[in-house]
Amino acid sequence: MTLISWNIRGGSHPGVVDAVSALGSDVAVLVDCRASHVDRIVAKAADAGYPHHLASCTDYTGILMLSTHALTYGAIDQAPIRHRWLHAVSEQWGLEIAAMYGPLPETIRDEPSLKEFWSWLVSTCDLIVDRMAVLCGDFNTGISGTDGPADYHFSAGSQFRDLTAHGWRDAYRELHPGGGEYSWWNNGRGFRIDHCMLSRGQRAPSRVAYTKEITGIRPGRSPSDAAEMSTISDHAALVVDL
Repeated sequence: MTLISWNIRGGSHPGVVDAVSALGSDVAVLVDCRASHVDRIVAKAADAGYPHHLASCTDYTGILMLSTHALTYGAIDQAPIRHRWLHAVSEQWGLEIAAMYGPLPETIRDEPSLKEFWSWLVSTCDLIVDRMAVLCGDFNTGISGTDGPADYHFSAGSQFRDLTAHGWRDAYRELHPGGGEYSWWNNGRGFRIDHCMLSRGQRAPSRVAYTKEITGIRPGRSPSDAAEMSTISDHAALVVDL
């Protein structure tokens, strides 16, 4: 199966579903999707061959999954920030798909703290690390010097490392140990903050790639540039063949 994980910057751009289809995905995990855009995306996705969906979206952000085959909500649904988590089960592929949207250091509205969310996440992911599962999404973190500039401090970087220490494997690093690709850029600097983690039992993927061309991204631009704001998203789409 082909899984994509992609921050769609709210979901307002009309080209989201066309891009998902062009990437040949079986399941699309669309992070940062506002509830106001869900019905339109879902309707267009159904016409494009994705008749199934799950969502945890609010008026300002959330996660939407599109699929060619049925998905059901998984049992893990008690995240401290519920719209930043979505647990799905696919009988078709015998796979649990856990999706997350990592919070930023600054608390938004009445969300619990970044530390509280990550503490819950790491302990909760222990429940599925020995099952056939993936954990994907926009983590908003990485490892300094590896997933971003050496002088940049990633918030929740230590908790991200904890996932690996607890048995989760970085799908991209399994095929690209030397790195070199990024998923988001700011002032010309690249950051790999969108990830797909594999549980212990998963075989290594056959392909893992960050696709920026289909979004229209030009890495040298700032996310606030007018030309960059006209793209589908300011994040590359992470494509994983399992």
